[in-house]
Amino acid sequence: MADYGDSHAHEGEQHRGQLRMAYRLAACYTDRLLHVANVGWHVWDGHRWTVDERGEAAKAVFDTLRQALAEAVDLPGKERDHLYSDVRRCETAAGVDGVLRLASALDAFAAIVGDLDADPYLLNTLSGTLDLRTLDLRPHRPADRLTKVCGTGYDAGAEAPTWETFLADALPDAEVRDFLRRMVGLSLVGKVVEHVLPILTGTGRNGKGTMVRTLAAAIGDYAIEAEPELFLARDRAHPTGQLDLRGVRLATCQETDEGKRLAVATVKRLTGGDTIRARAMRQDFVEFEPSHLPVMITNHLPRVPADDPALWARLLVVPFDVSFIGREDTGLGDRLALELPGILAWAVRGYGEYVERRLDPPQAVKVATEQYQVSADALAQFIEEVCYVNPYVFARASELFAEWQAWCRVNSEEPGNTRRFKESMETRGHQSRKTNSGNVFQGLEVVKEAVDERY
Repeated sequence: MADYGDSHAHEGEQHRGQLRMAYRLAACYTDRLLHVANVGWHVWDGHRWTVDERGEAAKAVFDTLRQALAEAVDLPGKERDHLYSDVRRCETAAGVDGVLRLASALDAFAAIVGDLDADPYLLNTLSGTLDLRTLDLRPHRPADRLTKVCGTGYDAGAEAPTWETFLADALPDAEVRDFLRRMVGLSLVGKVVEHVLPILTGTGRNGKGTMVRTLAAAIGDYAIEAEPELFLARDRAHPTGQLDLRGVRLATCQETDEGKRLAVATVKRLTGGDTIRARAMRQDFVEFEPSHLPVMITNHLPRVPADDPALWARLLVVPFDVSFIGREDTGLGDRLALELPGILAWAVRGYGEYVERRLDPPQAVKVATEQYQVSADALAQFIEEVCYVNPYVFARASELFAEWQAWCRVNSEEPGNTRRFKESMETRGHQSRKTNSGNVFQGLEVVKEAVDERY
């Protein structure tokens, strides 16, 4: 505890009023309080910095004022009067707020969002902070400015036999299980290394929900279930959902509705590693570097454009084909909860395997992703259903685009504009050329019977 009997004991003693109390607060509460610009006060709980939701910063001011009053009793007259006066000027709501506002600018407390969780290789666990580069486990330190902590401690030797058996049942393909472990291991690192969006898919009770919930319990604060439509196209999306991603390492998104469309630009932005700008409701924007691996869990694959190479380079479909309907294990979740230390150790080993092999998707994932792309090719379906393909025929561009728009209305697809349509047709080998009667596409024509059948 600082001794303020000597006016030179602390640099703040030369000041008066709220600023004097702000310096006193800093002397006693360094490494116990932290102020993050545009976010607010944080409190050290012994493991991490947490948002001050209980007014701990204000209570610290109260304690500082009480301590000052106790000290004033033993001071000589003028010094005592000054200290009493300074305390009294702070003993209102406005006075306490003023102390906190001034204190927020002091080096002992001041931080920005970028200071938090800044080292992507530090994984905070209940038993200490793990450095993923060396696998050294050391005591928690306020100076690391970590705001997350796993739901369990780290024990390199911990085992998880129930977890391993469950995964073998849900994913019989050992290569897919190994890939999953590398993927989860990668998610422990707090930066975007791979620009990917894994999609775990499969209908019915197939284990993917149990798997994700168990991983989230082990990883703790580092995992969130993002708002359901974070990666889906929607009107008037608000940036608050993206703020939830700050400091997160595994961001899962549950979506089960059929026919939803993927928000391509959002997926590219949130998997691309670019700085994210987001805000809470009625708050200022903050910027932070992405730290998450996004994972979509869905019963029905979202609708996506088939001719966007940058998007398809990101998508990885992981099929969960085994169904547990009729043989559900109602006690599985409780048994898995007892193995969280082993599951965290399993994930950390996965990171080591990722370093050696990268993600290296297995054949089953590649095939599932390719099948997804084929099924997503609406223009190919249109050509198959409505057109006759022959290198010696052609279709008027205006007529073909009008048929495409009509087909899209019936099939709930987005037709886009004529420029995009032309580009997509030419990538499929149907070149556009000018004729005396207008632009045409070579190599196909509209089949009248197919159009009549549709209407």
